[in-house]
Amino acid sequence: MPVFNGEEFIEEALESLLAQSFSNFELIISDNASTDSTEAICRNYARKDARVRYFRQTENLGSVANFKFVLEEAVGEYFMWAAADDLWAPNFIEKCRDLLVKDEDAGMAMTAYVCSSRFSELLKMKFENPLACISIEDRAERVRAYSKLPFSTHKDNLVYALWRKRALVHLLSDLVSIANLNIIGTSMNEYALAMHKGRYSSDVGFYKRYRYVPPGHFLDPLLSFISRLKRRAKNRGFSANASYGVQSHLADLRAVLISANFTDDFVSEIVQTNIKHLNGNRHNPDD
Repeated sequence: MPVFNGEEFIEEALESLLAQSFSNFELIISDNASTDSTEAICRNYARKDARVRYFRQTENLGSVANFKFVLEEAVGEYFMWAAADDLWAPNFIEKCRDLLVKDEDAGMAMTAYVCSSRFSELLKMKFENPLACISIEDRAERVRAYSKLPFSTHKDNLVYALWRKRALVHLLSDLVSIANLNIIGTSMNEYALAMHKGRYSSDVGFYKRYRYVPPGHFLDPLLSFISRLKRRAKNRGFSANASYGVQSHLADLRAVLISANFTDDFVSEIVQTNIKHLNGNRHNPDD
């Protein structure tokens, strides 16, 4: 669990994880130099439950480095990133782990999910089967199906799947030399699906809280995609030179698809699909 100033929701998130039906796991918290009461809350949970390992960074590492830190500290066969403001069904880990145990070729497992704004329960959207495409056997069709999902489906939630750790480590190792990787997710998900199939459960097991109005909601025209990216970067502790916009996303996407040895025509198709989605979610398509 990488976290920065998470005092508002982190206790709920920790309770949700520690109450999982599958209990044989360690919960690694990396506090990215929070300035609120996050440290006190986390230390209290570390004292109460031996599964909790708490690390406080002496300075803000930035979001990506903090995500990598918890992965590097993990020793288990399976791994998942957990946001400090999310919730999970009591059997989320058990269900996803069972899917990976039954299919050794799968690199990740995910469930259906519900997304809601942190500011209003009225801004809630349920997504029952948006990521069913991760189970497609053919890798090109798998990437194509994922790419066709509009951003309004919150498809970037794939990054919060339960991963086979060795698969995730190899993916990130490859991506360091391929793409800028300024944000965990985005083009990383396309590359992950190019290299690994996943397993999917249609049961709702994941509840995502967003800091902004969910894209695709009736208020979404008030927000542009680039504004959401900038707001996300600001809230998660990015340094000023680590901003990540539309052109960066498209450049990274092209790079990872080429590295995955897809044809030029296929790469162009997927990039154009992303451009279409981006233009539909932004005020100014030239940004």
